[in-house]
This record gives sequence, structure tokens and C-alpha cells, in this order.
Amino acid sequence: AGGLSSNGLAVDLTTTRGESRPFYKAGEEIQFVVRLNRTAHLYLFCLQSNGKATLLHPVEKDGRLFQGKHPVLGAGNPLIIPDDTASYRLVAKEPFGTETVLAVASGKPLDLPDRLADHWADAMELVSRIRRQGISGTNGYAEAQVELLTGK
Repeated sequence: AGGLSSNGLAVDLTTTRGESRPFYKAGEEIQFVVRLNRTAHLYLFCLQSNGKATLLHPVEKDGRLFQGKHPVLGAGNPLIIPDDTASYRLVAKEPFGTETVLAVASGKPLDLPDRLADHWADAMELVSRIRRQGISGTNGYAEAQVELLTGK
């Protein structure tokens, strides 16, 4: 799905099912496909129906923000998140409902805490903070989101 874009950077986000609002039954694995129109830093967040935010990419095994140099994704190269080598799987489970996943591409790394806690864990606050960082720069910033439904 398309979304916000500045300075010519664009990100495309879908699920591996390719549907606009895919439905996942309990226990089914969820994967996302992300593409950029030029090389940039990529972040993926789950904006949960309860108002909380979770970082999905790039993460360490314990769920913290990746602690090395933030990886970049090349132009046109699709990335599947999580892929087969990831230390985690995304599986549909309770509480069921609608979840929004937000892909963010930035020409420079975003300044994020190691863990999304306090105000950073609030989905609306997180989106506001990362937009201020990304849009204020001249290196490019883009967003795309996809909604998915989970249930029994």
C-alpha cells in the first residue's frame, strides 16, 4: 500500500498473500514483502489495535533494536520479513482483530530507543516521533502500511 513520501523515496509493503486486507486464522504464519525505489534504512512496526507499537525489523533475537550498523535495503530488492533465517516467527494469535503494520524507509537511520517503551510504545506517539525525524531531513522518508485481520 502506498503512503507518505518525501524527497523521492518510496516504499511498497504487502503480505506474502498479496491481498489488501488478508485474513489469518489462529496459528497461521504472517510474512511481509517490502520493496524500496532506492537504497535506504528500513523499519517495520506493528501498530496494534490496543494502541501499542512493536518493532518488527530490524531486531535482535531478544526483540531489541538491532545493535549494529542499521542495515539498508537496496532499490528494487524484495525483502521478506520475517524470512526463514529470522530468530522469530509472526503467528496469528489472540487477541484477534485488525492489526496495522507500518513500513518506514529513511535515507538516514532513525533515532530509536533500544526497546519501544513508555511514550515510544504508544502507536500514535511513535508515528508522530518518527515522522518528525524523517520529514525534517533531506535524505528522503517514506511510509506504507497494510492492515491484516486475525481470527479463529
